[in-house]
Order: sequence, then C-alpha cells, then structure tokens
Amino acid sequence: MSASPLRWQKKCTIASMCKAAECETRPCSALNRALLILAALLIIFSPIHNVYAQTPAPPLELLPLSPSLAFTDIDVREFPILKAGLSFAQGIGTPKMLQAGMLTLLEDGVTILPDDLQSQYAGVHFALAFDPNFKFDQRDANGQSPFAKIRSRLQSLEGVFTPGAGDLFTLVIPPETKETSLDSFREFNDAVLAYQQSMRQMNASLNSLADAMSILNNDASGKDKVLLWVTPSPNLRYMDLFDELVQQALGRHIRLFVILVGTRDELLSGSGKTLAERAELTGGQAYYFDGNNELPDPADWFQGLGFKYQLSYESGVRQAGEHELIAECGGCAETLLRSEPFRFDLDVRPPLVEFIAPPQELELILDAEGLPQPAELPLELRIEFPDSLPRPLVRVEVLVNGQAALRKENAPFNSLVLPLMAYTGEEELRLEARLSDNIGLTGHSQIAAVRLNAVSSVPPKITPWYLSAWFLGSLGVLVLLGLGVFFLLGKRRPKSPAKLKATPLASPQPEIAPQKSLATLVHLDADARPLAEKPVYITDEITLIGRDPQMAQLVLDDPALEGLHAQLHIYPDGSARITDFNSTAGTFVNYEAVGTKGLKLEHNDLLLIGSQLYRFNHSLGLSEHRETNPKPQDF
Repeated sequence: MSASPLRWQKKCTIASMCKAAECETRPCSALNRALLILAALLIIFSPIHNVYAQTPAPPLELLPLSPSLAFTDIDVREFPILKAGLSFAQGIGTPKMLQAGMLTLLEDGVTILPDDLQSQYAGVHFALAFDPNFKFDQRDANGQSPFAKIRSRLQSLEGVFTPGAGDLFTLVIPPETKETSLDSFREFNDAVLAYQQSMRQMNASLNSLADAMSILNNDASGKDKVLLWVTPSPNLRYMDLFDELVQQALGRHIRLFVILVGTRDELLSGSGKTLAERAELTGGQAYYFDGNNELPDPADWFQGLGFKYQLSYESGVRQAGEHELIAECGGCAETLLRSEPFRFDLDVRPPLVEFIAPPQELELILDAEGLPQPAELPLELRIEFPDSLPRPLVRVEVLVNGQAALRKENAPFNSLVLPLMAYTGEEELRLEARLSDNIGLTGHSQIAAVRLNAVSSVPPKITPWYLSAWFLGSLGVLVLLGLGVFFLLGKRRPKSPAKLKATPLASPQPEIAPQKSLATLVHLDADARPLAEKPVYITDEITLIGRDPQMAQLVLDDPALEGLHAQLHIYPDGSARITDFNSTAGTFVNYEAVGTKGLKLEHNDLLLIGSQLYRFNHSLGLSEHRETNPKPQDF
C-alpha cells in the first residue's frame, strides 16, 4: 500500500470508482489524487481559511530619546529660602551639565530666578550583557579571544567609578551568570574575570539583553542607566523583539551601547545596521570589533551622567496651602524644556506675639514737677512661629490706646520699655503689640488693659499753727497787754522769742532693688568639666538663643547653631523650659532631644545647644529675687 503526497493512506470503498478487486489491494490512484487536490483548493480559497490567516503586526514607532526635567523633593526648613531637588535626564547628543543661568522657575505661576544650583554625583547603574557564540572564542596569533580583549578593555572603568560613590553594577552572561545591583566595580570586574564557560557551542540570542533590560527597568533608585550589549550579528527574525526592548529603554531613559563582534560590513548592513540605528535613538552608539581594531573608551559613555541637582530660591509664598513649582530650561534641548508641575504643601502664618503677665493695675507716684515714679513700664513679649518656620524679625511696635507709642527694629524684639510720662492723665492703657517678619507678615497680640492710678507725692501746703491768724492776733493782744503792764509796773519788756524756721520734708525716693540673675549657664568641655569662662547669667524670663545677633538675645559663636536656634523660658514660679526651633543640629537636655514642644529644665541639668555643652543652674536666692524685683502687676 503506497502513500499519497499528503501522507494519506486510505482504501477505496466506493465500488463504482474502482474495480472491486483493486479496491481491496491498493489505494485509488488518479481519482483519489484529483479529489485531494480539489479539497486542498477549497480549503485555501474558503472563508474559513481566511479567518485563520494572520496579519503581521505594524512596526513599532521608535522616537529618539528626549531629555526631561523633574523635581524630586523640596526642603522648606530655611523658609523663605526653599531648596528643591532636580533630576535631569539627558537626551541624545553630547551630555550637558545644568547651570543656574539655564533655569527659570514658576512658583504658582510667578516667574522666579534661582539663587544657586549645586550638583552632586549620585551614581549610575551600569549593566553588561553578553550573548556569546563561537565568534567570541576565536583566538588570534597570541591566543587572545575577542571576549578576553573586550573584558580587558572594560577594566579601565575602575578609574571612572569611585568606591562608595553610589554606583550600581549588573552582569548577565549565559548560561547562568547573573549578578544584579552590585555596589562595587571591583566585585563586578571579578565576576566578569571569573567567567570560564566555553562559548564555541553557544547560540546567540536576545536572552541576556532581555534579562539586563528587565533588571534596569525594575531599578527605582532614580539613577542614570547605561546598558552595554556585546553580541554577534543577530538573526533578522529577532528584530521585532529587539525593537520592543529598545522601546523599553526609551521609556526608562536607558542608554544602549552595542559592541558587535564581527566586521565593519556587518555593522553597516542588515541586522547590524538596525542595531546601530536603534542604539543612537537611546543616546547610545554601536561599534564593531573584529578582534584587531581599537575598541572605544568606555569612560565616554558616562560623561555628564549620574548627577543630581539642588537649586535654591527665595519663595514668594505668603499663605498656607498647596503650591506648585515648575522648572524651565532654555539650554537643555533644541526647544524649551519644561518639567511636570511639582506640588508641595507649605504652612505659612504670621509670627505669634503676646504680652507676658502685664500688670492689671499700676500706681504712679507724681513728684512736685509731675514726673511719675515708676517712670517706665517694662514689657516682655512671647514670640513664636506657629508654622514652625523661624525666620528673621524686622520690627515690633506697641500701640497704646490705638496710637503708636513704641517702635523697635533691632533685636531683642521681646523686651521693650514704655515711658509713662505721657500717660499720667490716663485712667487706662490699652496695649497692643505688632510683630513683623522679613517676608512682610505681621502678627497682632490681644489687647492688654492696664488701669492707672496717679497719686501726688507732694502734701498739701498747711500754714503752721504759730503763723495762723488767730494765733498771731492773740499774740498781738498779749503783747499789747504786756506792754501796758510793763509801763504800768515799770518792768523791762521781755525779749520776743526767736521765730522757728520750718524745714520742709524731703520727698520719699523709691528704693531701686539690685537686679539678680534667674539662672546661670556654665560652659563645659566635652568631658562635662567647667571651662575657664565666666558663667552666662540669665536675667530675662524669656531668652532667645542663636547665632544671629539680630534675632537672639544670647548669641553663641557656633556654626552648628541656627540664626534663631532655641528659647529658654524661666517662669515666675521658678520652673524652666527649653524649646528648640526645629533646628538642624538640635537641642538636648541630658542628651534627650528637645522638640518644638520643649522640655523642662531642672537644676544641674546638662544642656547641649548645637555643639555647645552647658550646665544649667538655678540662681541662689530666686525667691528673694521675686520679692525685691516685683512684676509689673505688683506695682
């Protein structure tokens, strides 16, 4: 029984088509073949066949890599100076470094120029993928293979990557070598040198390229990415898959470099030409290596990559809420490059100011000239930044009964003295404080009412009894009677008594109590031993501590301190509290961090302000100080 061309082996069963004897012993020949050909034609041209016919997918549209700008974060701790992290992904062409003059900012639609732009190397992720075949292991007269020469050339990158700079490395070589995200180039290079597999029986594919691309795609570190693929001329049937991998590289800003192990002609034609064109779209390049020509310098692939930028600018934000920041670069690309809007929340509020224990009633003693005692009213203010953004103050004003009475434009802003001469005729003082910061925001205190009671110290003028009219009249009568008696009796006239000279009483002068300190800070060395310095005397209930004399009362020469670093508050009951203004270096009590809510201070506590160590001591005689230095309400 013979087989048909379509390998069908079927016996005739229709007696009318074949002879009966022949149908039992062999397949139908001419008629059977004719039926088979007719069936094949019907299948080819039937609608059912067309349903299963496949239409080739359209080719991918690959566009050249475009540069991009993106904000990564924003730091508002030094408001109104804001610092924003900026990422710059470069496009094709010569790599560029960002300069401050290339950038313009739009904050809530308002154009602002950056004050400064700092660059810092943050590292790159370099992936190396080999797809070897027998060409990789062809030896020259010296016994060197193309694989060994390429491996040796890549060792020059050790001078490019600084240990600990943040670089990552990935190696993929069939059949089993896969090292991912190594943080040391030396470890990466050792893995390349350790590869000992025979490549003569291997068939090149896109497997290692696909694995390396997947690793880079899953890297969320934000680092610039470079991929080197070493391959022979790939088969043209792999080009659709290769285009899909190139599309992934374009979406992730992965620069693809290719070393084609083959001749120059292979690179300039066929699949080699496609490799070169696709590599250039990603900002990379393709090279050929026949074992004898010079390999490129791999250091060139990393020029201008791996940098992160931080710009600073003076913000125009003056109210709390969500705000928007956009960066534009005029020299980053052929056209204006614009970042996506970066939104951030900023809580900006005016400084908080209030009077500290103002007197409810004040008695003024007026002398003979109408001058009051006390002549001045000390005023202490509590100053806070409710938005936790301490900034320089420029002015404090005190209004008395709605009229401006005091204005101060230099530190300390929390202590003022109000002359009382102009208010001796007032029955009440309504005090209001206004505090302005360097961005134009002004905080208002609640009104504090102080009742005045003016009393004259000069007693009313009273005529002495011996100079009164009734006494002098009576005395005259007596004198006349005496003279009459003298003449009548002939006796000598008695001498008149000498007049007494009245001595006016001196006006009582108030006793001025000596000022005493509420506490002291003893400067210590690193071993908590006192230094040969005078202690710092704390005389005010509220003492602002910092490095800027325009903002602080207690100025410490320490680069670790902020301009306005902390606040020391000693309450009337003798308790003490230290508050930190969200500083970078911080403030510590007995090495416990002090936050913006503050910590209580006890006698003999260790106080670390920035890098300065002090011992906090309550002054002896604190109760005596409160008795001899009464608060304004005690007047």
